[in-house]
Amino acid sequence: MFQPTACAPRILRTLEEICETFGVGRKTVRAWARRGAPIAVEGQGARTRYSAEINDLQRWRVHASARCDSHGL
Repeated sequence: MFQPTACAPRILRTLEEICETFGVGRKTVRAWARRGAPIAVEGQGARTRYSAEINDLQRWRVHASARCDSHGL
């Protein structure tokens, strides 16, 4: 019988971790944050910190991609 297992959320704690995990550059992650991705942005300028929960961000990417596809973007 199948027994679901709980999975602890994995938090990406830096801009570099987010970039490395998703294979994108810093500009892309910043653009995602501006577009409403579930990325916490704290501070300003050189002291800006980024963090995200990996599963939430992946779900957002899938939905954002589907929206673009359905609008021909």
